Amino acid sequence: MIIRNLISIGFLLVALVSSGQGNFSKEYQFVQHLQNINSYNEGLFYIQKIWSSYKSLTQRDTLNYLKGKIYYDQHDLEHSIESFSGVSASSLDIYEQSIFYQSIQNAYLRKFDLTETLLKNTEFSTSLRNEVKVFELASNYLLKRELDDFDELSGDFTFNYYQLEDYERDMIHLSKNIRDHKTKSPFVAGLLSAVIPGTGRYYQGKIGQGTLGLASNAIFALQALEAYRKDGVKSPRFIIFSGAFAVFYISNIWGSAVSVRINEMRYNEDVDEAILINMHLPIRLLFD
Repeated sequence: MIIRNLISIGFLLVALVSSGQGNFSKEYQFVQHLQNINSYNEGLFYIQKIWSSYKSLTQRDTLNYLKGKIYYDQHDLEHSIESFSGVSASSLDIYEQSIFYQSIQNAYLRKFDLTETLLKNTEFSTSLRNEVKVFELASNYLLKRELDDFDELSGDFTFNYYQLEDYERDMIHLSKNIRDHKTKSPFVAGLLSAVIPGTGRYYQGKIGQGTLGLASNAIFALQALEAYRKDGVKSPRFIIFSGAFAVFYISNIWGSAVSVRINEMRYNEDVDEAILINMHLPIRLLFD
């Protein structure tokens, strides 16, 4: 690691000395080299140093694109989006790539409306890229759980491109999974546990936890009832067991409701992650 960094710094010093010659092609290749060896900070530093030497729109577009890719590789989404947004439409190829990179990163940031706006406002130059656009838009609707809009757009999937076919089929499968998923209600789980302790867990399909909750509450309730009948309401035994029953009863209601909420959140997080991965991989396959 130390040797690699020293080599990178050496190349960087040589490049800075020679940058005044204005050989943009070589400097572009050098920044790509720094990116390829994960010397991201050196790449950003070098772009900053040569920025004022190149004033043409095409050169500035290229430098913005390179910055966007470096920030993207660093998972610095905000700065990556900012850099990609500096690429003008006159540099058509990297402009279209920049739109796709911005759209997926906005999706990761849950800025779904920005993803939709970027894609809808761009007409791409090839049929493959336009198919990717439709795929990304449909997937964005799936992230928003707007299933009717997803169905409408996914109807335009052609399955004609090997780079995209598997991801299109996976996304349709995910949409069916979402439709088939039976959402559980925290309110219903809590209400069931209030009526019969443990049934809120049964509602979630957690038979073991439900049985344990039912048994625990039944034991304390029976002990409290027995203490009341034999020793009266003021007896220490009744107070202890009735207090324990109250704690277990309320905890069971609360725990059932919270458990449903957590499970639903985890389900949605897992589905969202699967959608985002399927959105992301075609872009990486095409442009990385």
